[in-house]
Amino acid sequence: MTEQLTKLASLRDEGILSDEEFAAKNAELLARLKAASRPAALDLHRSVKGVDLP
Repeated sequence: MTEQLTKLASLRDEGILSDEEFAAKNAELLARLKAASRPAALDLHRSVKGVDLP
């Protein structure tokens, strides 16, 4: 994921992506990262709290 963010920054710095395009793609990648980490965080919370949820 960090490689993708670095690549996006390089494309923006080279003028290939506009600031707006960079911001949109950056937000998309960060949203995917957040979504991917959410289940693991929920499992950790459940195990710490002793909650048995589906």
